Amino acid sequence: MHHDDVEKIAAIEQASPSPWSASLIAAELERPLGLQLVAVGDEDGSVLGWCCGIAAAEAELLKIAVGPAQRRRGLGAALLLRFEALCREKGCDALLLEVRAANTQAISLYENLGYGSIGCRKKYYSSPQDDALLLRKSFL
Repeated sequence: MHHDDVEKIAAIEQASPSPWSASLIAAELERPLGLQLVAVGDEDGSVLGWCCGIAAAEAELLKIAVGPAQRRRGLGAALLLRFEALCREKGCDALLLEVRAANTQAISLYENLGYGSIGCRKKYYSSPQDDALLLRKSFL
């Protein structure tokens, strides 16, 4: 991810639950141990989706979002699998993430990729209010 991508990513975020601002996205470029990926279209170089997280001993996926026109086409899974591969290369033992309890499609994707529930944070999300399910996948 580059600074030139921030505004394009922010546009994708506005069509996603709990959208991040451009300043939050830009801050990820400065995060120690941060890892950011951007999916770019072949024809025009447009930003189709992105994800970011922290590649520590137990990595954490902080955000993953795909543009509305690209949803349900495997792009989110491809971003996540690439993120996992990079975390493994950096020596991470596991990957943690949070997901809205009402986001059944994302939960299904995560479960199909080997994530298991390890807890719940009540009323974690706002606009709309929702619980966060904590999921984990071990790389060992």
